[in-house]
Order: sequence, then C-alpha cells, then structure tokens
Amino acid sequence: QDGLDRYDGFGFKTYYKGKTSRSPSDSWITQLYTDRHNQLWIIYNGSGLERFDPQTETFHTYLPDPLKEGFISSVVFSGRQTYSSKRFFEDSEGQLWIGTEQGLNLYNRAEDRFTQYMSDPADPESLSDNRIVNIFECGRGYLWVGTMNGLNRMDKLTGKVKRFMSAPSSDFQLRSPNIS
Repeated sequence: QDGLDRYDGFGFKTYYKGKTSRSPSDSWITQLYTDRHNQLWIIYNGSGLERFDPQTETFHTYLPDPLKEGFISSVVFSGRQTYSSKRFFEDSEGQLWIGTEQGLNLYNRAEDRFTQYMSDPADPESLSDNRIVNIFECGRGYLWVGTMNGLNRMDKLTGKVKRFMSAPSSDFQLRSPNIS
C-alpha cells in the first residue's frame, strides 16, 4: 500500500508514487505480473495499469482513450479476484492478453499498443461480456475467456468467439454465468 519494493539480494529499493517516469503513478498495488520479457505489469487498487522496465527503471502508464485506436479498453479490474483469476495471460506464441472490466486487450510489444476485443450485443461472435475474470489457452490454440456472464472460446486468428452461456435448468449448459 506504500509503493513498489525491489530486492536485489542485499537490500530493498522502494519506488514511491510520483509524477515522473521513474515513479509509479500510485502506491497501493493489488497485483503484479512478470511477463516473458522481464517486464513487470502492475495493477493498482481500484484502477490503474503500468509496466515497469527493470533495466531502465522506468514506469509506463496506460490509460484508456475511447476515441483513439491502440489504447487499452480500461484500467479498471474486477474486484472479484480469486486465487485462480488470471487477468494477464501469455499464450503459446508469447502474446500478452490483459482482461479488464471493459474488455479483453492484446498487447503489441513492438508498437506498445493494444487491440481491444469487446462484447457487442448485436454480434453473436463477440465476447459474451466485457468483465473478464480468467484467460486460458487450450492445446488446440483457442483462447478461453471466462467472464462475469459466460464462457467464450476465441479463435485468436479471426477474433471470432463461440459463446457458452448458462442455463441452470439444463444438464448440457453451464450452471452459473460467472466463470471464476
């Protein structure tokens, strides 16, 4: 709740909230994820997303902008985190996926940009809900996305989704809409 601590084997260095790229934009950290490129992704309490580069000791802040392409869809993350929740997921091709309260985001490392995947009630091949709880990849290469309202199997090449929705009275459908 008071910054990011980095241990080097001998002592701690603390990065406190500040206004420069050498400081985190918030103090209360709720989740950390280190990707395959040794970048530390930080989720802050309530909202906020940053990437920390340990080589340059710089923080990169991501903010949504609904009017521009390439921005993350949201920096608000579900408060219903469980030990099995996966908001960050790297697939078999090394692509980083980030699930938020407002959609699924694919990070493009080379361009430091995002591609958004959102629920569209008019499109049955879109996500069933924007509140992403879990992300997983099966052996066939499909991305499985658990939401607060259904399970989704996404073809990563096309972005098209097959939805699996709940029907508590059926033996052949999900019993609960919340896939946690």
